[in-house]
Amino acid sequence: MNNIFTLLILFVSIAFSARSEKLVLPTLPIDTTKTYQIELMDGSEFIGSILSLDTSVLEIRTASIPKIQIFLETVKRMKVIENKMVFKGATAIPNPNPTRYFFAPSAFNLKKGEGYYQNTYLLLNSINYGLSDHFSIGASLELISTFSTIGVGWSPIWMITPKVAYEVAKNVNVGAGLMLANMGFQGGFQLAYGLVTYGNPENNVTLAVSTGWADGKYFKNPPITVNGMFRMGRRNAFITENWIVPSIGSLYSYGVRFFGSKISVDLGFLNNKEIMQAIIIGIPYVDFTVKF
Repeated sequence: MNNIFTLLILFVSIAFSARSEKLVLPTLPIDTTKTYQIELMDGSEFIGSILSLDTSVLEIRTASIPKIQIFLETVKRMKVIENKMVFKGATAIPNPNPTRYFFAPSAFNLKKGEGYYQNTYLLLNSINYGLSDHFSIGASLELISTFSTIGVGWSPIWMITPKVAYEVAKNVNVGAGLMLANMGFQGGFQLAYGLVTYGNPENNVTLAVSTGWADGKYFKNPPITVNGMFRMGRRNAFITENWIVPSIGSLYSYGVRFFGSKISVDLGFLNNKEIMQAIIIGIPYVDFTVKF
């Protein structure tokens, strides 16, 4: 157990130490058709187009304010909003977590130096970090199994999840990854998967196929997932994640993601024929994610 904690602490330390806070300013001449997301040192944020830029002052226009002057020394980071969406006259906040649905990944990857912490049911703690624009790695640890001594052979539930992903055409991304997991008993399982995502980070669908082994035995019925994410408003999106295991059954889910620029909260329901007989709307699901 101590080795697992040491590994996770080292992983978090490397992730934070490797982050780049370099400010990337727009180049001249200014393209006034682009929309920027601008975060200041005090945590405040603006979304708007650039009116002018010199060595010390940035002037922007937002949907509600015609001109704002910002000293460059107060700017923490800024980036172009690539997939601009407008709801009721206001530019939507970009989805801070497009690389994952509830649990299953998409073929979008974290950029180099980006990362996030995810907590599911207040029990499963996960960290993912982009080592490059095309390769990321994650680690997860479940709390109850970590601090339990249920019986001989019992050990913490943990997962290691490396992933590679590339854009191969406009609105088409492909990826592949591994899930190396221990499920609280001797042995565990290893899952290898490939996936293709069609769409952009705001509206997309993903198909994933997999193969794997449990305790050294090949899965006879590896899961297939079909997932989707669709923007509904400036700060929310609809999510559906569906696991299909041939000849065994399926588990589908649906819900809403609410978010700000760095934090998102998923509220949903897990369901299938058996669950529906007891709870017609399904088992409640909740997680939250903090991007860093």
